[in-house]
Amino acid sequence: MFYKDQYAALSDNNSAQCLSDGENEDYPLTRGESTRRKRVSKRTSRRRYVSIVISVLLGQTLYTALVLLGARELYYKSMCPRLAAPDSYHAWDVLEYREVQADHEEPDEHHPYLGIPSPELDPFRNRIPASEVRRLGIEETSIWIDDDDGDYVWVGHNLHCIVGEDSAPPTASDYYYSNMTEKEERSHNSHMNHCLHRLMDALKCNPDMSPLTLHWVVNEVAPVVNWPGSRHTCADWSKVMSWAKEHQIAPSGKQTILQVARHPLYASLIDDKGHADFLDQEQLIDWEKLFSRPDYPAWANEHGIPQGTVPPEDLLKNSHTERRL
Repeated sequence: MFYKDQYAALSDNNSAQCLSDGENEDYPLTRGESTRRKRVSKRTSRRRYVSIVISVLLGQTLYTALVLLGARELYYKSMCPRLAAPDSYHAWDVLEYREVQADHEEPDEHHPYLGIPSPELDPFRNRIPASEVRRLGIEETSIWIDDDDGDYVWVGHNLHCIVGEDSAPPTASDYYYSNMTEKEERSHNSHMNHCLHRLMDALKCNPDMSPLTLHWVVNEVAPVVNWPGSRHTCADWSKVMSWAKEHQIAPSGKQTILQVARHPLYASLIDDKGHADFLDQEQLIDWEKLFSRPDYPAWANEHGIPQGTVPPEDLLKNSHTERRL
């Protein structure tokens, strides 16, 4: 039996209040849990955003580092000697460049290194730390300095080729070698060719790309180089010389290179000036004279050299290498 007045008909307006079985209904008992879920979702989104930002920054940093490294190795290294040949003893840090007037005066008029031959025209020598020689991989064949610092010899070779008496031009031969023999003259000319080759190599390694212009002068009909109007960039030589003096290899009480760097084989056979009766005029060893010395057998036995034979090159490897390991 049905009682119609106990039930109300459903209208279209109430259809929105009816949810299907698959839809969620916001019941009062589950409303707090829904709020917590929303908060957790917001925190998760925030963490994800921060992670993305950090990842992007790290990626950009890595990309920038790779670009700079690539530019250094592929582009700048080919143009910058400091990058192409770095050092650990900060010699490059000494160099400061500035624009100066082109040097056009005659050497005899003002230049201390290119003037008339005199005792003051000596090459300078520098010292390189042992750590740098080891880094370059030339420890066994470098000359060991026998002093407390334990460093090595490096000669300003290009300057030596300009002002050294061994490389003096023929016009200065009377000053340095007034009684030069024919054999010594051949040796001297060979050394001159060597120095010219070294200077040519230095010019090619350090080309001056400053522009030079021509101008007219009243006493010539052809244009000449405009030296007074030319400028180029040069290193501050005073700083280079100051650094060289601070690192010179002359310890107190020692005057010659042979006092500082003793030959690993012949030190006991030659004096501090490099003189010995088995050396010829070019300071080369005459083996027959060496073999005939009374102390030769004991010397050969001390170094493990078969008598009457030329010492092997392996004996020239510095004994300090083993001592300091």
